[in-house]
Amino acid sequence: MIISVSLWGQEKIPKGINKIVINTELKEKEKMNSLIKVLREKEYSIRKIDSTSFQIETSPKKFRNWSYTYYFIFNIFENKITVSSKYNTNTGYQISGIVFNDGGGNQIITKKNNKSFHNIIFQEMRDIVLEIVDESKITYNFIK
Repeated sequence: MIISVSLWGQEKIPKGINKIVINTELKEKEKMNSLIKVLREKEYSIRKIDSTSFQIETSPKKFRNWSYTYYFIFNIFENKITVSSKYNTNTGYQISGIVFNDGGGNQIITKKNNKSFHNIIFQEMRDIVLEIVDESKITYNFIK
């Protein structure tokens, strides 16, 4: 479900957002170039650029002093860019000599607690988007 909302400034980040959707009239290549420029300016390294499917993925970045890493995924299609984020706790455990890892790729979904790492990473993602378009061009995808 995609809902357009006027966002919050200093207010609480709404719970349940998993994607930001940007509406823009730029052509796919222009969108890719804009994203790459902003990501480099904000010191994100890029792990993957797919100019066929128009997808950009940042390299994993460490979250503060935690073991967690996260990365952003930008999918470009027609007049939209969807932005999502995934994280990995980088923790594992061992049972009977077999090592289990969390597997990574856990989706960032905003939480009720504004100081949660989900919300902090979401805010970073939103800051990148606001370098490209203004708030009026953004909608948010909420999940239950």
